Amino acid sequence: MTEPKYWRERRFNCPTSPVVGVSWYEAAAFCRWLEEKYNNGFSYHLPTDEEWQAAAAGKEKREYPWGKKIDPQKCNYVETGLERISPVGIFQDGKTPDGIGGGVHDLAGNVWEWTRSGYHQKKPYDDFPYDPEMDEHWEKNYLEYYKKRTEKDRAIPALRGGGFHNSSFHCRCAFRGNSNPDGRDYFVGFRCARITL
Repeated sequence: MTEPKYWRERRFNCPTSPVVGVSWYEAAAFCRWLEEKYNNGFSYHLPTDEEWQAAAAGKEKREYPWGKKIDPQKCNYVETGLERISPVGIFQDGKTPDGIGGGVHDLAGNVWEWTRSGYHQKKPYDDFPYDPEMDEHWEKNYLEYYKKRTEKDRAIPALRGGGFHNSSFHCRCAFRGNSNPDGRDYFVGFRCARITL
């Protein structure tokens, strides 16, 4: 494919909404492209679990990016009732109280976000190994695929943030999900972390 999986579907492709339908490999490649394109003294990469957690929970170790309680007016999750991806920034009260420009938007709800940390190993990866067994199970038997994802030696990326179709439990700063790195789901997107070289 030459574009994200849902690129031509309007409900998944609003100019101000997160890009979805991209695999971990595509998201990581975009970050590398961004770094090369700008060559401005910054490193661009998918965040590690620790970087994502620090941005979402802050020094106060917040339960949710904005504070202690879930609120359908602060993020897009199942109880908000939108039932679709929303534009970034419409939940102004849901941004973090710290960060450049007055806070980080949409760290809870809307779409899950790829990280470069292994779900089981909890260490950063520069690349995840291609796993043909996972692809085969995805195509033929989802229950077996799900079972294989729980194997502790399986190298798969951690997802963070929860999505529009999830409960408040999944939107907590501490919650971690996972997915096969070549998955291209309508509820998984990414954000780039930027650090000074």
